[in-house]
Amino acid sequence: MASIKGDLRTFNLLDVLEFLRVQSQSGALVVSAGQRAGVIHLAQGRVIGAAADGSEPAAEPSPPDERAALGRIMTALGELLEWREGDFSFHGASPETPPAVSFDLQEVMLTLAARRDETALARGS
Repeated sequence: MASIKGDLRTFNLLDVLEFLRVQSQSGALVVSAGQRAGVIHLAQGRVIGAAADGSEPAAEPSPPDERAALGRIMTALGELLEWREGDFSFHGASPETPPAVSFDLQEVMLTLAARRDETALARGS
């Protein structure tokens, strides 16, 4: 069970998430910035839930709700990634098998980046 913590000005949240993914970590990454807070839940390096102030928490999804859960996770991650100052701490948990529906962190981040690019392109047009 790993436990790490740091400052968002020193460590990019994407790098922290990539480290946790590569290490197949399970647990909760808690992020706080002033009065705002968020959490990303991982099981063996796969995203199983996420929430940020202002976004609806993503409960553990069941197959019919997979698309809705992914949308909530992406909303929460998108918000958390915009925080440039604050702290994070990862609270490791015993390794567990990811639930039937979990999301590859790399795929989620690539999809999120593509959506941001599309939004930026649409605004520039």
